[in-house]
Amino acid sequence: MDKVVIVDDDADIRRITELRLRIAGFGVLTAEDGEAGLKLIRAEKPRVVLLDLMMPKMHGFAVCQAIRSDPSLQGTFIIVASAKTYTADIKKAKELGADLYLNKPYDLDELVKSIQKALASTSEAIAVKFWGTRGSIPTPGRTTLRYGGNTSCVEVRCGETVVLLDCGTGAREAGLALAGEFKGKTLHAHVFVSHTHWDHI
Repeated sequence: MDKVVIVDDDADIRRITELRLRIAGFGVLTAEDGEAGLKLIRAEKPRVVLLDLMMPKMHGFAVCQAIRSDPSLQGTFIIVASAKTYTADIKKAKELGADLYLNKPYDLDELVKSIQKALASTSEAIAVKFWGTRGSIPTPGRTTLRYGGNTSCVEVRCGETVVLLDCGTGAREAGLALAGEFKGKTLHAHVFVSHTHWDHI
C-alpha cells in the first residue's frame, strides 16, 4: 500500500482529504505543522507528500527543501497545495523540488487521479553513494579528500531497500552513517562481496 503524508494546519482539510485518500486505497498519515510533518516524513518515507505552505513552526517551502536535501527521501513525490496563487509562489515551490502545485480548494477526485498518475509514471528512485573507491590500499587523509581514500564500498538505495556492494574500509563510514540514520530502528540491508581481498571485511 502506497503511503501518503498530509501536512496541513487545517484540521478539516486533513480529515476530509485523509478520508478520500483512504477510500482510494492509500495508507495515510497526517501532521498539523511543518516541523511535525518533516519528522513524520523522515520516519515513514512515504511515496507522496501533500504539503501546505503557510503553517506554524516550519513553512512548507522549508519542508520541501529539507525533503529534497535528504538522500533517503529521493523519489518522494511532493504535491504543494495552497490558497496562494501567485506565480512567484508556484515558481519557488517548483524550484525547491515540488512536483505538482495545486490551488486550494482542490477537487478531491482530481487529487486522487493526480496521485495515481504520478505513482504510475514514476518508479522509486535509485540512489548510489560511494563510500570507498580505491584499490587494495586505503589512504584516507587530507590529500585524498577530493576522490576519497577508502577502499571499495558502494551503497545503493531503492525505496527502503539498502544494498552494500563490497566491504572495504569505506564500510566503516557507511556503517556509522546508517547507524545514525536508523537509530532505534531495525535495519535490513543486503551485503554483496564481489571478491575477497585482505582489505575487505
